[in-house]
Amino acid sequence: MTGTIESGWEFVIAAYSLTWLVLIGYAASLWVRGKSVAKNGEDRR
Repeated sequence: MTGTIESGWEFVIAAYSLTWLVLIGYAASLWVRGKSVAKNGEDRR
């Protein structure tokens, strides 16, 4: 046992894929919310 991880690329790819999925989902939700605010003409400042 040397303390190094071998063949760990599957984990790295899965972690990056999950991160990008979450970021894209968050960006899409902001875009949809922005469109609905612009459509309703609301200004919440």
